Amino acid sequence: MQKYKLWLLFFFTIFAFTFSMIVWTIVKTSQAPVHEDESFLTSYHDIDNNFNNIVIANNHFNKLFNIEFKFNDTKTDLIMQDIFYSQRVIEKKSKHKNMLKIGNNEITVTITDKQGNKIENAKINLRITRATIHDHDIDLNDFKYSNSSYKTVAQINIQGNWNITGIVEVNGTKGYLFIKTNTL
Repeated sequence: MQKYKLWLLFFFTIFAFTFSMIVWTIVKTSQAPVHEDESFLTSYHDIDNNFNNIVIANNHFNKLFNIEFKFNDTKTDLIMQDIFYSQRVIEKKSKHKNMLKIGNNEITVTITDKQGNKIENAKINLRITRATIHDHDIDLNDFKYSNSSYKTVAQINIQGNWNITGIVEVNGTKGYLFIKTNTL
């Protein structure tokens, strides 16, 4: 009879431990912050539903305008291929490595039409964000136009991996940017 009591006690101990681990897991995960991806400054639901339209809009924008982004000393155009790559690939193979630095980062955007005429009425909205959390998001929509370019400064205080995402709009035509980079 004593043998059966030990097995019963063993069974209830394992059951209680397993049940308490399930409850602990649920409590801990409910306390963890959840941040939705806001690539291209919109919800991931919109991106999922309209990604093909975003690609088409980007191609259309690039047919109408020439655009150059300059982050400190690194130049790039209106691209979004980095959205398909993991951060590890970016660290090993990307030309967008080390675009940002700790401290002030000068960002310059130059836009012309295909005839070379400067565009002075563009709306530029960029967000520099950490890859996993939104606590350090830097929204840039205060570009000043001078000397044929739009300019602003972004202050970055934390080293690590960053995403640069944004929308450029000229006369209702939108172009989308997505770059994965890091800080020095």
